Amino acid sequence: MNPSQLLRQHYSDKVTHHNYSETYDRLLAPFQNTATAVLEIGVENGCSLRAWQDYFPNAKIIGLEKEESKLFQYGRIQTIRCDTTERDRMIELAASFPMLDIIIDDGSHVAHEQVWALAVLWPKLKPGGIYIVEDIYKPEYLGLFKAFGAELLDLRTPRGCADDLMAVVRKA
Repeated sequence: MNPSQLLRQHYSDKVTHHNYSETYDRLLAPFQNTATAVLEIGVENGCSLRAWQDYFPNAKIIGLEKEESKLFQYGRIQTIRCDTTERDRMIELAASFPMLDIIIDDGSHVAHEQVWALAVLWPKLKPGGIYIVEDIYKPEYLGLFKAFGAELLDLRTPRGCADDLMAVVRKA
């Protein structure tokens, strides 16, 4: 199964509400059998984490979530309480992570927090890895990610979801 099929199977809002399915199919395919560590900021109900666990058979899946009640452990999934606004905690956690193949920010959806998280986690991204920022609130905020060499994606059509804006940064 491809990422969009797994995200749909696990009822992730990445495909039920947002228009990210084909983009994830394209971006994640090269990592399917080689990824050893995937991190996602924002756990919500864990749907996408379960999809990543199914899609990446060799990867540890790490989820960061600010709400204690949403934390869980399942198979190769580990969730950790962390709010990206807690600067010292975020820096401490980042230092403890293994090198990551993929980082997905589906957390606060606040542009300055997204940029800050990218800056803190960038050293933990492996060469050849990919960093994806979802749900950028306004088109004018996309420019904040250009300094990182981001590919900027406007995926608001056909669904018309206002925040279906994504930044994709590849580490050379």
